[in-house]
Amino acid sequence: MTTIFVGNLPNDTKESHAKRLFASYGDVESIDLTLTDSTRRFQGYGFVEMDEGAARVAIAELDGSVYQGAILCVNEATAAQIEQRKDVDRPTHPKVALDDVPPSNLLRRYYQVAFVEKVPSPVPGAGDDWYRYELKSGPSSITGLHRGTLDEVTEYATECAAAFNMRSMKGKSARTMAPIRKKTVS
Repeated sequence: MTTIFVGNLPNDTKESHAKRLFASYGDVESIDLTLTDSTRRFQGYGFVEMDEGAARVAIAELDGSVYQGAILCVNEATAAQIEQRKDVDRPTHPKVALDDVPPSNLLRRYYQVAFVEKVPSPVPGAGDDWYRYELKSGPSSITGLHRGTLDEVTEYATECAAAFNMRSMKGKSARTMAPIRKKTVS
């Protein structure tokens, strides 16, 4: 058996969805989507165990592919990832399948790269290789333009999404506010 690490899965991914995704490449031995112990909230990554040959084909086909608006990161799990997976505090109560967990209205926004597409230069004479990208979180979306290769712009958009997500985890708005100036009385 080979353990596959799957990262950047959409927030609403369920075990049945992941099984369906990987089953087209061979028999899936097990799926372990990582949840927090306290809130049972999905963390956006997980592990899939498959036969070695099927795993290699799945990795080759799925790494970098778009799944429900997210660019997947699929590779063979490293020894450190497997060890970290074992060290995660497992709940003492019986395991609840992710499919059985009701959605929470308290979940913060989690942005993911929806797409990256080549567009004409926004300003004449600004050069070629411009791409438009969109970050999505439910009904919210952020669109931007960036110049570079497809890989560079995809990496840039992924870093932007990670920055928004980090701000969200810290409880800060994704928007920045202008400084408030106090009126002075003369």
